[in-house]
Amino acid sequence: MTASNRWTAGVLVFMVVAEVANVSEVATTYTSAPIFKGSVLLGLVTLAFALRDPAARARLNRWTVIGTGLIAVYLAGQVIAMTGSVDQSLSADTMWRSVVDLAFLLVILMLTQVTDRPWIVAEAIVATLTVLSLLTLVSVMSGGQQFFGFAQISTAEGELITTQRYGGPYGDSNFWGRLLVLGLPMAWALAHRSRRAGRTLRAAAWLAAGGALMIGAYLTQSRGTMLAAAVAVVVWFIASGRPARLAILPPALLISLVVPGIGDRLFALVDDLFRDQKSYSVDPSVLGREASQEVAWAMFQQRPTFGFGPGTFADLVPYYTDRVSTVVNEGLVAPHNLYAQLLAESGWIGLLTWIVMLGGVLAIVVSRIAVEPKSTDHALAAAVLTAIVTWSVASIFLHLAYFRSLAIVLALACALGPAARVPSAVTARLVRVTATWAMILVVGAAAGAASLTLMKTAAVQASQRVTLIPVGPRDGWASYAMNVRTREGFLPTFVEVMRSSEAPATITADPIRGIATFSVVAPDAAQATRGLANSMAVARTRVNDIIGPLQYTVQSVTAVDVENVSIRSKYAPVIAAGWAMGTMLLARLALVLWSRTRKKHEKSAPEAPSELVESAT
Repeated sequence: MTASNRWTAGVLVFMVVAEVANVSEVATTYTSAPIFKGSVLLGLVTLAFALRDPAARARLNRWTVIGTGLIAVYLAGQVIAMTGSVDQSLSADTMWRSVVDLAFLLVILMLTQVTDRPWIVAEAIVATLTVLSLLTLVSVMSGGQQFFGFAQISTAEGELITTQRYGGPYGDSNFWGRLLVLGLPMAWALAHRSRRAGRTLRAAAWLAAGGALMIGAYLTQSRGTMLAAAVAVVVWFIASGRPARLAILPPALLISLVVPGIGDRLFALVDDLFRDQKSYSVDPSVLGREASQEVAWAMFQQRPTFGFGPGTFADLVPYYTDRVSTVVNEGLVAPHNLYAQLLAESGWIGLLTWIVMLGGVLAIVVSRIAVEPKSTDHALAAAVLTAIVTWSVASIFLHLAYFRSLAIVLALACALGPAARVPSAVTARLVRVTATWAMILVVGAAAGAASLTLMKTAAVQASQRVTLIPVGPRDGWASYAMNVRTREGFLPTFVEVMRSSEAPATITADPIRGIATFSVVAPDAAQATRGLANSMAVARTRVNDIIGPLQYTVQSVTAVDVENVSIRSKYAPVIAAGWAMGTMLLARLALVLWSRTRKKHEKSAPEAPSELVESAT
């Protein structure tokens, strides 16, 4: 390796390490120097000097152009959304940051190509994450030492957490966890490569690095991170060509469920999502996500094609807070869902262009795996594929932030594009496999949708919103008695008092707005209305009997609302998912059996006699 190439590789490693470690943000506490801009400038200057070498220029290939084109597609969608933005200056600032991030992606892509050393990118990612994970572990044992901001303790709370929630250099444990699961498959790929090369100690070191990342993921106490890590294991075994090893997953999951901070938190999440009364007694983080995603969905419904403009979500939250069913006593600044964010801020256009960009990059990696299944780089391509899929799954719970970490992996994916043209036979096989799995997914989705349809029953719901008002003369305590909103435990307590088995009704408390909603479901409107009136009467009686006379009474806020509804068990989505998965497995099994039978018949079919062939000719 020439000195120039070593320098270029060193700059590439520096840029990757600085970004993964979030040095530019951590350093703002100590300096105002533009570290990220300096890093990009250094990369551009290094790239310009490296391209003076004809051999380096020759390494830039069609995947450079294709990667640039995929980025341009996504950027075009954002530009279209910006033209109709409700706040042009805010969207312009957001767009500028996106352009800089995408330029960073292109610089990393071309530096990786001209050095022809994609493995050093993976090594830099895993080594950096390992060091940061070990810092968090040391912080736990040393009583909270934050190591100049590289092992920060998150201020986020959560039910049933067993440790303080660590956010690494990002402060937010959820985004730190998403980055850790991005690096997990890289560690596994490096261990696989070392083992194949006969370097047992190095393979053990990379496996230990993967273990350190898992410890770091546990210390985030993030349920989304835990679920994404399980997805990473599944995708890795499939992409690396070892699906049989998925047999170890069920016992591993059972063991992990008994670990404090994992199983109990996941069960609590299921309970929060499926319990009947979840408006005031669930994990605040779950409520916040529900409220923010409902706001994003409401925004999308109003402007579905182009959205409200990039970066406008936080400013529009006050206009939608009263239009959604879930409300929280905190400021919402993001949708906590990448796809909801794209729909709200850039509509279908933004989501579609994002899918095109990410789908195109995945196609490049899959092509490399299909063309060279026996190459040394197969494990790295499988790791990149796993990382992108896992990051996308984790983004169901998180919005688009710290994109540049993903940009490094996207650049690595484009750099791994096959050097030779993809043979037509391989392309045909990829199309066939994609079509097969698409058909399986469609069949599974149809089965799930059909089961949901069959499990619902038509009914009528009568509902009314009420509040509590004090009874008696207005004296000096009247203002305190009437203020039921600032005491968040007040209204939920009264809801429990009003609930009765004699007149069953669903009563949900909204302590932020200071109202409670009575709902009764019945086969027809008359029965639903009578049931609602009976429930209201019983509620007033119970308040009078239990709290005391002349204290509070239930006052209607809205008229009775009667609407047609479809009722189903709260576990119907889980049952439908089971039907979908079972149908997909059966469809896959049927296709495998059909393929084997067809091949068997083709082999057993008698060949035509040569005389008949000659006469036909």
